[in-house]
Amino acid sequence: MGGHINEIDEMGEFIENAVLREWSEEVKFKGNILNKKFVGILNDDSRPVEKVHLGIIYHFEGDSPDIIVREKDKMEGELVDLDKIRGLAQEIQGWPPIVWRDYLAELL
Repeated sequence: MGGHINEIDEMGEFIENAVLREWSEEVKFKGNILNKKFVGILNDDSRPVEKVHLGIIYHFEGDSPDIIVREKDKMEGELVDLDKIRGLAQEIQGWPPIVWRDYLAELL
């Protein structure tokens, strides 16, 4: 999931505010967030879009697999296990392969 920090996020913990706002805008989660962890900042200048964006990586853990994408006309998604992410990370470009290599692969 991705998004931008907006003026509305600028009060208090603006990065976490933006992350939680994007979470609620982009997915419908019928459960409770048990843990959210700041993982790191991702800077990748390999493509034009990445040259003008900075990634803020968070890891969410919840108590339910009941999650759906809200903006189905813009994106698709599903919960998958780490083994499936390993395969997908090799097929796509951009930030996901970096997040896999530098963070998620270590969780196996």
